Amino acid sequence: MEKNIKKESATFLAVEEHAANLQVPAPVFQAVMQAQNWAAGKKVEKTEFEKAVNAFLNAPIGG
Repeated sequence: MEKNIKKESATFLAVEEHAANLQVPAPVFQAVMQAQNWAAGKKVEKTEFEKAVNAFLNAPIGG
């Protein structure tokens, strides 16, 4: 049981770490942070971070 808990917690990283690992440009990262209402140090799974970045990058301009 304890192994599962450690494995699950290892998948959550601070958003800044995901941005660095995925080489997200700083302006895009800041915009995603604002759009998601995330504070610095927020811990999320990689898939959640990727979805947020992709949603921002594919959103229509002005809407």
